[in-house]
Amino acid sequence: MKTQTDITEERVVHNGFETFLRRSGSPTLPAMLLIHGSGPGATGWSNWQYLMPELGGQFDCLALDLCGYGGSPAPDAMPKNTAEWLEVRVAQIVTLVRKLGLDRAHLVGNSLGGALALHVALRAPDYCSTASR
Repeated sequence: MKTQTDITEERVVHNGFETFLRRSGSPTLPAMLLIHGSGPGATGWSNWQYLMPELGGQFDCLALDLCGYGGSPAPDAMPKNTAEWLEVRVAQIVTLVRKLGLDRAHLVGNSLGGALALHVALRAPDYCSTASR
């Protein structure tokens, strides 16, 4: 029998960011950071709402809203181009992982979120979990 976990909402203030996220599972489980894609209406919830309750029994699932999306405000100093937005969002993810006290996290990204997961893994490999089969 499958069990589904509840979803909670949090606002985390960290290093100049205010990140809205939804969480499923227990903080005692391995962390899985779910990073959404871009486009109109994109949020952590819109991308991951059906996956989170299913995986919450095995992982501490965290679906954040990237800055400028959903419940996470854009930075005060607006980035001027794509490269600057990339740096801002990578910094948001890395400082969020630190603020939450996560030793490591599995990074799962959709579209833009996949690109950000790769950049986070390159810049902060100690925070990224790896899986092999």
